[in-house]
Parts: sequence; C-alpha cells; structure tokens
Amino acid sequence: MEWVERLNQSMNYIEEHLTGDIDYEQLGRIACCSTHHYQRMFSYMAGIALAEYIRGWGEGLAVEEEKYIGWRFIGTPRKLDIVIMNPQNCRSMAIEAKLQETSGSAFEKLSYALDDCMAAPIPSIIVFSGRYIRDDMKAKLISSGHGIEVGYENGAIADRYELLKQRIYIELGMNYFPFLRP
Repeated sequence: MEWVERLNQSMNYIEEHLTGDIDYEQLGRIACCSTHHYQRMFSYMAGIALAEYIRGWGEGLAVEEEKYIGWRFIGTPRKLDIVIMNPQNCRSMAIEAKLQETSGSAFEKLSYALDDCMAAPIPSIIVFSGRYIRDDMKAKLISSGHGIEVGYENGAIADRYELLKQRIYIELGMNYFPFLRP
C-alpha cells in the first residue's frame, strides 16, 4: 500500500501548487518513479475520470475540467474540478471530486471544499468516496445539500442508485425520468 500513500502525497503536491506551475518530474520523484510511469500509474489508479463518466451519459452536456471561477474564501484562486453546462438552457453547475482511500487530513479539506461550494457563484456539489472519510463528515456534507456519496470500486465510480446523475439532471433543468419525456 506504499504506492497508494505516495500517490496521495503526489495529489497533495498538486493541490498545494494549483495556483502555480506543477512540476511533473517532481510528481514522479514523490511517487518514486519516472514522469512517464507516474502518468501511467495515475491513470491506472484513477480509472475513468469523473468528467468522462458524465460525458458517457450521451446527453450533449458541455463538460469542462479544472475551471477557474474567482477566489476562495481564504484569498487564493478558486478552481472547480468539473463544470457542466446544459447547452439547451445554458444552466450550469460545478462538481468537486474527493477520494480519500488513506488516513489523512480529509476532514479539513472537505470542510474547506464545503465552504467553497456554499460560496460558489453557480450551484455546486461535492462528490465524495473513500473509507477514510469519517461518518460525521459524511453526515455534514450530505445534510448540507452539497454532498453526494458514491462508491469507488475497481478504479471506477459506482453510483448504484444514480443519485449523482439525478442531481445533475435536476440542477441543469433536464428530465431524468425517461417515461416523462415527450
């Protein structure tokens, strides 16, 4: 499990350097491998990206990744993981994606992410998963109306009840229920 810890350390490096340049060679050094192998390992560990998962619905949604939208409450630039827009009515929403598979500072990061979502200029949610997210934090996220817990199995998102898809359809003014479609 040492490689998972190193991958999480590299993710911490990325989060710390979001406003500047990210040195891919440094990411490889953190993970104790070459830049090429780091990129392959990251893709393998992450499986399908959340943005690709949403694009796979085939609804013609515009999906942008890593979109800057103003400033965080602590004075640093605010970047959203994913911004989705329905081109038919121009409604948009944002998604923060958080995975915590090792022990660490998830409580602090998720608290900041929740504050950011509540202050975002467009509707925002936090999609989260991981066995090391404490139950009290899960309850706080879900009860705020900004958190949706999904499964994460074999490197892919597992949204068994399609709660994420339902929430996105509702926020974007789309009809989720096929039997209600004209």
